[in-house]
Amino acid sequence: MSRVLGVWVEVEIKEYDEDLNFWDVIAWRETMIPDEDSVDAYISDVEASLSESQKRGKVYTNTLVRCSCGEEIICRKFTNECDECGELYNKYGQHLNPREEWEDEY
Repeated sequence: MSRVLGVWVEVEIKEYDEDLNFWDVIAWRETMIPDEDSVDAYISDVEASLSESQKRGKVYTNTLVRCSCGEEIICRKFTNECDECGELYNKYGQHLNPREEWEDEY
């Protein structure tokens, strides 16, 4: 049986390039947060750690699941497949039936 481990958070860090007059992505901060209530606090901590020439860019949050085979899966897409066993999960970490059992709805 699969288990939701928490929220996988990816924060884009940008720095201003004066020569190009452009905000360039220079790094990513990634971590697992055990519950959704702590995500905002993590983002605030990241923002507080930036220098004056840096700013926070986009923030991506995804469900992190432990598959029944033990593999950890970051559910970034509508349908996510375990690389080890082929089990399927939706974006929210819910287990899906095999594709051959899906019905086409038009």
